[in-house]
Amino acid sequence: MGTNDWSLNVVGESYRNPDGSSRQTEIARCRAGEAVTLTREPDNRHDTNAVAVHSVRGVQIGYVAAEHARWIGGKIDDGHHALALIERIHGGTKGKPSRGVLIRLNLKGEQPAKPSFMRRLFGS
Repeated sequence: MGTNDWSLNVVGESYRNPDGSSRQTEIARCRAGEAVTLTREPDNRHDTNAVAVHSVRGVQIGYVAAEHARWIGGKIDDGHHALALIERIHGGTKGKPSRGVLIRLNLKGEQPAKPSFMRRLFGS
């Protein structure tokens, strides 16, 4: 892992989006190593620090957890360039039907380092 990289779980992935699209359906389309976009939502009625996570197709798949959103959102607001990718998708099985997402984030404008298993599968 790069020295400026963090791994974070996405939250709220079991909810539907305001447009009715399913976050779970979109997560099922996602793959490890795929880019995600972090978008500040200062007008979010639940949390003015909210940071939404969108797939490469522009569909929201959840949020950065509140305990990290204030700091990450502040960095984005201060002009830091956040780059993120999907590190891992878990769940989607009979025992755990809901899918979850772990992202790898870099706030220094650097491409997050892929975990070693991803480098083996997808190259550097």
